[in-house]
Amino acid sequence: MDVAFKTFNVGNGDCIALLLSNNGQEIHILVDCGKFTAEVNDFICNRFYNIIDYLIVTHHIVGLIEMLSKNADLEICHIIYNCYQRILNNPLPWDEKMKENILRITKELPIIVDLLEYKISEEKAKTLAEKILTNERWKNVWKREYTTDQSIPIELSNDMGKLIFLSPTQEALDKYIRRKIYS
Repeated sequence: MDVAFKTFNVGNGDCIALLLSNNGQEIHILVDCGKFTAEVNDFICNRFYNIIDYLIVTHHIVGLIEMLSKNADLEICHIIYNCYQRILNNPLPWDEKMKENILRITKELPIIVDLLEYKISEEKAKTLAEKILTNERWKNVWKREYTTDQSIPIELSNDMGKLIFLSPTQEALDKYIRRKIYS
């Protein structure tokens, strides 16, 4: 198996690409994107062939928002993103009026780049979630349950290994969610 590990100069933030190949098969993994540069775009188009098998979102997302905005035809097979605002196992489907209201409200939210703290602001998280949810293909591949250090590893195809998550702990995630709910 061959592994190509590429990091990009995206200013304040990270953008990491992993290209795994084995027996003529490839797996394309992209982790974060602090800024969507021409170099990142070129790599995705020419080395990933506009296919991302695993998009892993941790905390540098401004470039991901731009990437998804500019490339609605990007093929993404799996999205792993612990967006705090998701509702798990919501038994009530959203009607068209509810969807319209959410889109109307979120379009009014400014995108705040908090370069001083390097954290995902609620506005950025909502904007990225909106980009994913308004594209039917991406919405259907967004892993709904939260990913923690206790999540079952993801077995990659063609004997290319597995993805094991080391963070966050379930306790840290629960604490964060409680703080968001009660603040």
